[in-house]
Amino acid sequence: MINWILWTGAAVKNWLIDRGWIQTMRSELPVISVGNLAPGGSGKTALVQWLAERLNEPAVLTRGYKSQLEYKSPTLIGSIVDPKICGDEPAMLARLAVQPKVIVGKNRRKSAKLAKAVGARVIILDDGMQYRYLRRDVEIVMLSKNDLDGKILRESPRALKRADLIVIMDAYDKNDCSVLLRKLARITSAPVVGAHYELPNLQGQDVAAFCALGKPERFFEDLKRAGANVVATKAKRDHKAFSEVELKAFAKATGAKLVCTRKDGVKLKNIDIPITVIDADLNFAFGYEHIEGMLREIMDKNLNRSRSRSDHRDCFIST
Repeated sequence: MINWILWTGAAVKNWLIDRGWIQTMRSELPVISVGNLAPGGSGKTALVQWLAERLNEPAVLTRGYKSQLEYKSPTLIGSIVDPKICGDEPAMLARLAVQPKVIVGKNRRKSAKLAKAVGARVIILDDGMQYRYLRRDVEIVMLSKNDLDGKILRESPRALKRADLIVIMDAYDKNDCSVLLRKLARITSAPVVGAHYELPNLQGQDVAAFCALGKPERFFEDLKRAGANVVATKAKRDHKAFSEVELKAFAKATGAKLVCTRKDGVKLKNIDIPITVIDADLNFAFGYEHIEGMLREIMDKNLNRSRSRSDHRDCFIST
């Protein structure tokens, strides 16, 4: 019933947009949208970070869900901004070593104009699949392996026909996602990439893990894959923060080293106990040539805008 309500609302909006009855905007910059069908835990932020670290002068447009800036005029945040003001994911992205231009605000059309004004060369539209008021040049959709198995979805699976690229998270090889690949082949001809998180070697280390993620169990399993002995876990709803009192009690009860994700780490402030923030890399199990080729294509082709061909090419940093 919930899916029917969500899908009907999305279908009506998309029908109006496709026929031009709802106004959309074309940015002067190339736009790469990263979105999903199932709410929470699909790996969008990880891919947004991966893109931001490989594109030249990117701007990340993010809503700043439930933050103080969500419903205000678009705001370019700095690396020292408090996550309570902008949200944990924008704060984490703003603190990356490459220092992308992170712009927070619900109205991503206005954010796109600000991105151009502050000198960005390419836009990464975070959580952009359902935000169709800003046109995109590439539509990347993130899926978990069981997203099409009766879960609550923001749109019908038929919306995957709009995708230019699909990234399956928690994929370690093609055989691991063969069922989902067959389902996708009946819906869309978009190329598919398999990806997963890869943590540093934690072989033999006793850890007590805490996180506030869409899928906390993914972090706990990744720790085990990295060789850690996970003696205890503590999870909260996505975006929530842990207090010093909670973490001190957790550390005392477990007697193990406390570890968390980078997203949780940005919310730790003046915590007087040792906590290790685990950096996770995005590793591609198959199909990497599709995502690299798509990025090169968008930067090289003539988008009929006022930039030269070489300027497009300079937007991509090969690694």
